[in-house]
Amino acid sequence: MEGEEEIPCTDNMDCGDFATCGVFGVGHTGTICKCDERRATPLSYNTTRDAAEICSKERKDKTTAIILTVIFGEVGAGSFYMGWTLWAIIPFMLCIGLCLFGCLSACIKKSEKSVACGVLTGCMALLSSCACSGLVIATLIFVSGSQCVSREGIACV
Repeated sequence: MEGEEEIPCTDNMDCGDFATCGVFGVGHTGTICKCDERRATPLSYNTTRDAAEICSKERKDKTTAIILTVIFGEVGAGSFYMGWTLWAIIPFMLCIGLCLFGCLSACIKKSEKSVACGVLTGCMALLSSCACSGLVIATLIFVSGSQCVSREGIACV
């Protein structure tokens, strides 16, 4: 997850370009860096303490991820946007499988060499389509939920 500890500061220069130094929250007496709404401090800051990492990561937009998933979900576009590479490659490969099995099924049916092969490839195309649709639905659930995070562990906005 993103760095959640409070980062002490003396002025805005301590917080970088995307944060403000100030007293935030009830009961706080010291000044801390507060990131802009669309920015976050990566977890790696907790180990490096590199000031350049403060609020250095841009949060992924849920709406963009949802739109990409709805329109181009069959090729994993929403997952690629979120940085979930493996989760994106699976529907992409299933989509390719759907195309291959669909073409094979059509070719076999035209040649009438084997009805069983045509039915089998048709069934494989249907299974690929169902699996891909299931992954698209799962991606939409992950992205639209309250636990939406990018590959870096940064919460979505």
